[in-house]
Amino acid sequence: MRLRTVHAVVRRRQRQRSGASERPLRWLALGVLAAQPVVLWLVLSTLTTAALIAGTVGGAYAAYNALVATLPSPETIGQGAAQGFKTTRIYDRTGQAVLYEIYDPHGGNRTMVPLSQIPITLRLATISLEDKGFYTNPGFDVRGLIRAEINNLLGRPLQGGSSITQQLVKNVVIDPDERMARSYDRKLKEVILAWELTRRYPGPAGKDQILEWYLNTVYYGNLAYGVQAASETYFGKSVSELTLAEAAMLATLSRSPASNPIDDPKEAKRQQAIALDEMADDGYITRAEAEAAKTAPLGKPRERTETTTLVAPHFAVWVRQLLEARYGPEHLYRGGLQVITSLDLRLQKAAETIARDQVAALQAQKRDASNAALVAIDSRTGQILAMLGSLDYWDASIHGQVNVALNPRQPGSAFKPITYLTAFTQGYTPATVLLDVRTDFGVPGAPYIPENYDRQYHGPVSLRTALANSYNIPSVRLLDMVGIPNVVSMAHRLGIMGLNGQYGLALTLGGGEVSLLDLTYAYNTIANGGRMVGAPIPPPNRLLGYRELAPAPILRVTDADGQVLDDFTTPEEREVVTPAEAFLITDILSDNAARAPAFGANSPLLIDRPAAAKTGTTNDYRDNWTVGYTPQLTVGVWVGNSDGHPMRQTSGVEGAAPIWHDFMQAALAGQPPSPFPRPPGLEWAEVCVMSGLKPTPLCPERRPEWFVAGTAPTQPDNVYQKVRVCRVNGRLASTLCPPEDIAEQVFAILPREAADWARQAHIPQPPQDEGDAVIAPNGAAALISPAPQSFIRGTVPVVGIITGGDVQRYRLQVGEGVAPDAWFTLAEDVGTISGDLLRWDTRHLNGIYTLRLLVDRAAGHTDELRETLTVDNTPPQLAFSGLAADNIFSVDADELINLQVAVQENLSMDRVEFLVDGRLFGTTTVAPYGVRWMLSPKDVGTHFVEAVAYDRAGNSATSGKVRIRIVQHKDES
Repeated sequence: MRLRTVHAVVRRRQRQRSGASERPLRWLALGVLAAQPVVLWLVLSTLTTAALIAGTVGGAYAAYNALVATLPSPETIGQGAAQGFKTTRIYDRTGQAVLYEIYDPHGGNRTMVPLSQIPITLRLATISLEDKGFYTNPGFDVRGLIRAEINNLLGRPLQGGSSITQQLVKNVVIDPDERMARSYDRKLKEVILAWELTRRYPGPAGKDQILEWYLNTVYYGNLAYGVQAASETYFGKSVSELTLAEAAMLATLSRSPASNPIDDPKEAKRQQAIALDEMADDGYITRAEAEAAKTAPLGKPRERTETTTLVAPHFAVWVRQLLEARYGPEHLYRGGLQVITSLDLRLQKAAETIARDQVAALQAQKRDASNAALVAIDSRTGQILAMLGSLDYWDASIHGQVNVALNPRQPGSAFKPITYLTAFTQGYTPATVLLDVRTDFGVPGAPYIPENYDRQYHGPVSLRTALANSYNIPSVRLLDMVGIPNVVSMAHRLGIMGLNGQYGLALTLGGGEVSLLDLTYAYNTIANGGRMVGAPIPPPNRLLGYRELAPAPILRVTDADGQVLDDFTTPEEREVVTPAEAFLITDILSDNAARAPAFGANSPLLIDRPAAAKTGTTNDYRDNWTVGYTPQLTVGVWVGNSDGHPMRQTSGVEGAAPIWHDFMQAALAGQPPSPFPRPPGLEWAEVCVMSGLKPTPLCPERRPEWFVAGTAPTQPDNVYQKVRVCRVNGRLASTLCPPEDIAEQVFAILPREAADWARQAHIPQPPQDEGDAVIAPNGAAALISPAPQSFIRGTVPVVGIITGGDVQRYRLQVGEGVAPDAWFTLAEDVGTISGDLLRWDTRHLNGIYTLRLLVDRAAGHTDELRETLTVDNTPPQLAFSGLAADNIFSVDADELINLQVAVQENLSMDRVEFLVDGRLFGTTTVAPYGVRWMLSPKDVGTHFVEAVAYDRAGNSATSGKVRIRIVQHKDES
């Protein structure tokens, strides 16, 4: 596309979009363009309700001429107005140490380029976003002005409706002090000067000139003025080399400089997609081109080289971005703002030193960890006392200028307290017991079988034990119970941004990305007894989304004249959850005895005072987290690699927790330890450990626990129960068991899904059935075998006893179902018998059947005995899941192999046995049927694995053998 055709493309698309509803506005625009200056003045005065009419026609002419005389020469417009400015300074919390001096970017990173070197895609993207009628309007957008006036009349926030030409006028003509104001007078001045500029530079060539000036003077963030500087800053290339994807992203920055690919890459991608969709809607690109550009790679940003010394650089640069969003570039770069931040330089330096030392120690251990981040918040005020975004802002090898404290990443198990807090608001308690056993939470064809970090199962565990030890399976089970939407809502209420996608049960294990700052702030809300504390977010700049309060990096902002623009020194607070609910989380996370089984009694989470803390480790050790708090201070730590590559076998307690520990000790040194205050609304009660219910005399292990008032259990323990067992056969005692052989035994009766764990933990379970005969009330007849409720197959002997001198005949019958409608006689005879009634051939049957024995006696009385049986002649079907016929695993790369089979069984499974090289490897009786093979060097070699499935009737089936080759190193073949 040639240069001269851009305006033609825009004009053509505008004609195609035009309809009858737009004709009055077009006529109004043409009328305004044709009018004399006085008429223009009157029309615009009416539109904006500003009392600017000079009173006489001569006065209007004089005022108009005086105004347009302020338009600079073309050379001045092209270079930007070189007007005076005052330096903005950012200080620490004492107001003594300067963190950052901000100079006017006009004097820095800026290069003029002709329009011919600016890609057409960038020009069209800018027009789509900023001024669709640029090539046809008279310098201003009539529709935008009318819309702004209507919003004003309706009491909505003042809007600009500014065209590209108006923005150019504001940026290079309007005095800096005046352009900072949001007023009708300034807006009217912009419109008049924009109209005059358009009149002086008419036609397509004039519009091209105005567009060139605009693109060379507009501010794109990060001290980049103009498209050439912006292209170099964000993509490391000349503007002429920009791709469609890069051009669309760059075009969005003129309206939102802070949402750039360096400081906020996620939002920059979102804005890029909006720009591409707009271009497609306007017909400048196809839908296919838009979709392709959304996933196209971008050039790498140029490493920043600040012209002034930066102290706490990530924090200082972030504060600059917040100021830019709050006050605008003009006020920030030319207004001489004096900004007192919340930063404590002593704590900041301690964070830098401690983090650097710990990462160096990890590198000495060859853990492949290169970076760390830390956020420290005053628990009582929400003020940010320290922010470390990386170990070295200037180190490109670790992507040092990426502020990891603000960059969303997966938090691992550090997210779990939010799930548990949600549960406590729904009436669950720290004593609530969940099963920690192998469980498939997926759907058919898509299994989801989470593992605990220690690769062990722990059976029934309380929520206190599960959270303190960071057990994964109970946490996933709990999320399933309380609901994913409720947990996401709780995260938002606590102050976490994002989490706008669709999430599965892995959310509780850190499956959604959050920033270190947000997660630390959420913990700070829990530390404050459920009260969010911080600075209010001003309504026009509520950029942080769900919350009305935010962690406070800024205490006070004054202008060059000393006038206070904002003061956040007095924190505000909002109650998110009740103090009692928040206390339960604090009490668990500070319970060193409760977490000792997983973390040991002397982990880095233990400091010299009461402290609550939680670690997090993501898949493949990509991210380490530790977040925790005392009543005075909340600290979050991340350790990993900025590019996301995994560390080597480094968990949160090994990587991040030592930094958290040492920083807490240094920050609180000299302050007396403070216990966490216990709020009202709690009660203390004893529970049976295995059930979490009220203890009975049978419960052998009890524990006191905290409860929100009214939630302590009133139901007695139902796990420990007395069961009558017949000593003769070890089965449940029936009426046939002699009284002297009946014993009462206490069993911890667990759900069926815990059967494997109970067997491995050597916790005996009671017999499943009596296994005895069905006996007539008079004792003169009995069905001995098969046992009631049993599973049978093939040919089965039916054994019975019939006694008495009055027996005339007996009949053995069978019917389908539990209550048959019809009976089929299997055998009949006369007289008494003790032994086989018949050999019953069931091979053609499947399902539930009822046997009936009828004994006719001389007095006309008939004894009737019934028992229900399950006939199963269909063997199960099974096949390995997740394994091919030939598989290769390496000891150094694969921790374990999941041997799992998919089983189809028509009635009831009994067990699956796994064999490795013909020897029994493991047995499971609970679906999903699988065992783990933990790899070690001794396993190196070739192995053959098979599985055998048995149903309760004794049918069996064998899987095909699969070959597994285990090598020492991943690159071996």
